[in-house]
Amino acid sequence: MSIRVYKVSAVETVRVTDGVQLDQIGPLMLNATPSKMLLYPGNTHTLQVAGVLDGSTLNFWNASGSISGTLVDSNGNAVPECNGVILQYVPGSNGVFSASFGDFNFQPAIGTQYTLLLDGIQNGVTMHMEILVEIALRAS
Repeated sequence: MSIRVYKVSAVETVRVTDGVQLDQIGPLMLNATPSKMLLYPGNTHTLQVAGVLDGSTLNFWNASGSISGTLVDSNGNAVPECNGVILQYVPGSNGVFSASFGDFNFQPAIGTQYTLLLDGIQNGVTMHMEILVEIALRAS
């Protein structure tokens, strides 16, 4: 099993999923989710969830769906700059939702670990994902 690390900075976008898996395993299908994301202090980050598919109808989620994200610490407390962030549907896309969160006030210590909670719903189909997040020192 390989570990995939996604780096996110002010000029990068992380795609939580890439493509669609048509395997009829469940009501919501995602092809891939990252094992861990890296975030950098003092940056605005762009988060993108892509290829969200309703496994019952095989239709991509669209503007009638909603997805939100919250970054929580090890005690389950929401990070103020990253709490209840609404990911907007990208018009004309195949199940792509996107949002920006964090800013210069987002200054956690390097090495701090969080969990990104993503929750969504469309036509009674729900999604919930938890992704490990680590704060890293920016290289440049």
